[in-house]
Amino acid sequence: MVSVTASNTCGTSNTVYYDIPAAEGYRMMAYPNPTKNVLTLELKSKDVSSIDIYSKESAERVKSIPVKDFVKGNATEEGPKVELNVSDLPRGIYYLHVNPGIDSKQKVQIIQIRLE
Repeated sequence: MVSVTASNTCGTSNTVYYDIPAAEGYRMMAYPNPTKNVLTLELKSKDVSSIDIYSKESAERVKSIPVKDFVKGNATEEGPKVELNVSDLPRGIYYLHVNPGIDSKQKVQIIQIRLE
């Protein structure tokens, strides 16, 4: 996902989000990015087992979330919609590792997020 915001001397526009398909694997959207408290992740595949969050600064895993524990009732037809509470993490850059199911042929997908 790419977010675009235009700024000039007259002000700043609303942010527009573009979904860009991941190469080789499933598609997903993470928004808003950057975020402060809650990050919504729409997974365009039902074959996801967990999401791990890694700190860019320390390269350590700071959180691991089994998707089945966080799937909302309004999942999309293609896959789950997950809300991640990230308010307890220090502000900075993180990487979400979206892990496929055990028997899947998919690869781990990685998304960079920024917490403000």
